[in-house]
Amino acid sequence: PAASKQEHDMGYHIQDILKRADAITYKGIDISETMIHDATQRNKKLVDAGLVSFQLTSAEIIPLPDTYADKLITVNT
Repeated sequence: PAASKQEHDMGYHIQDILKRADAITYKGIDISETMIHDATQRNKKLVDAGLVSFQLTSAEIIPLPDTYADKLITVNT
C-alpha cells in the first residue's frame, strides 16, 4: 500500500497517461507546495517539453475554463 500510494504521489503516473494517445497534455494541481515541487522535478523533461504542468491550487478553485479538459482523474482523495 505505501508503494502504491507513492506511485501516484509526485506524478509517478504521468508517463503512463501520456503513452495512451497522441496529443495529450497533463495539468496537475495540488494544495501542497512540496508535491508540486517534487512532481515538477520528477517530470522535468516533460515539463520542459510543454507536455506537463503543475499548479498550486485547491480542487474547489480550478483555474481552467469549464470546457478545458476531456478527462479528469483524482488520486488520493
